[in-house]
Amino acid sequence: MAVEDAVVLAEMLADHGISDATLRAFGERRYPMCRFVQDASRQVGEAGAVEDAASCALRNAAMREGAQRQVDAFYGRLDALRAA
Repeated sequence: MAVEDAVVLAEMLADHGISDATLRAFGERRYPMCRFVQDASRQVGEAGAVEDAASCALRNAAMREGAQRQVDAFYGRLDALRAA
């Protein structure tokens, strides 16, 4: 994401110059993407942090059943956010 942020910022600065308005617009443009990735990362971390056997078994079963759908949905949402 950092490289993507750098590219977007460079494009915005090239088009509009350095100003408070450009930097504010950059923040507003990138916030939804950053928020989405942060929330997804938190969910993955929380799922990985479970320790009791029953919770681990439930998590593992859910991953076997739906992990690929979740990955596809994640990248689909990233694509949609990039297009917005």
